[in-house]
Amino acid sequence: MRKKTPEASDFSPIINISLFDEEPESYEFDQTNSEWVREILKEIENDFFDEELPKGEGKIETNLEIKRLVNNIYGEHLIVRGEAKGQYYAACVRCLDPSFQEFECDFRVAFINSRYEKEPEYEEITHIFADGEDVELYFHEKGKANVKEMLHEQVYMHLEPLPLHAEDCKGLCGQCGSNLNKYNCGHN
Repeated sequence: MRKKTPEASDFSPIINISLFDEEPESYEFDQTNSEWVREILKEIENDFFDEELPKGEGKIETNLEIKRLVNNIYGEHLIVRGEAKGQYYAACVRCLDPSFQEFECDFRVAFINSRYEKEPEYEEITHIFADGEDVELYFHEKGKANVKEMLHEQVYMHLEPLPLHAEDCKGLCGQCGSNLNKYNCGHN
């Protein structure tokens, strides 16, 4: 397996699947070496940040193993195995204090030709059996696979939708809005 740590300009998130072969190629990306990974992190920070939260302290690291296969079932297709982990700040859903969040995910996906997307047997499935395992199904368009879109989806599926800064957070007072973790306003 060839391992690569590309410069930001070396790896476009829209990849031509014909540039890969059966020998897996391994890539390492983070917000320092990839503009498109930076864009995903920036979107997370914009979705979860408010003005009072620490900014620019988040990070994402991802490792991808990519190979191209050709068979009678799916034709020319891409197999991507990967993992992603990261950190970011979000507002606690109970009290709005900064809440340090982490995520980690492993994924196995296959990009098959988009012509299959229109076939009835693929209409409602999200996984297929490819390269000896169950993998999530994505489609490539005219030999171009969107790795950024796939990574974006994988990361967002593993973010905490209701972040808490602490399990025992008391939240805000329903009458005056005081943070009950810091003040006893007497409205309880």
